[in-house]
Amino acid sequence: MKKIAIISVIVLLIFLAGCASQELSSAEEKTTTTKTTTAGKTTTTTKTTTSTSSGSEESTDRVITDEGAHESDIERQVSTSGTTLTKLRTNIREKSATEKCELPSPLECAKYLANDGIVYITIKNQGYTSKMDDVTLTLNGNDCDPVSTYIETGQVKEFECFEDADADYASGPLVMTYHSNIEQRDFTKTGSIVVLME
Repeated sequence: MKKIAIISVIVLLIFLAGCASQELSSAEEKTTTTKTTTAGKTTTTTKTTTSTSSGSEESTDRVITDEGAHESDIERQVSTSGTTLTKLRTNIREKSATEKCELPSPLECAKYLANDGIVYITIKNQGYTSKMDDVTLTLNGNDCDPVSTYIETGQVKEFECFEDADADYASGPLVMTYHSNIEQRDFTKTGSIVVLME
């Protein structure tokens, strides 16, 4: 008789555990991803659905092409009160000219970009024989910060040049003057830059 009572209690506990597990799994987030191919393009649609105890439901759809750019970036919210569609803004850089930064050896444009009227140019001293002293960089005849600085051998220095913030591109001649301690003379190197103003 005791064995029957113990077995009955165990069966009852297993049944209750199964019901609780089913309730928890119905409240979890479910995600479905599908891929379609249209005219040579692979499109991935990701749909996320979340259910809560109050009965409201929210879902988000995003369509992304295989190039990595958002062909359509739309957020859809569904609730008991109705549906709201909102188009999200995407930032895509479109270039109508080639970006470049050129300076003769032993100088190198290691990195460059333009944002809100400031052109950031990182110059590397590729020479391994002499530190550059009294370094001054100009863009379109205007001095860039810092002025009269130095660049160690094999090292970089970042300069900030100020241009028109409303322009689409920052471009013009780059002129760098510096003094070489090893050669005991001054140098002037001329190059150019074209960079999109972000």
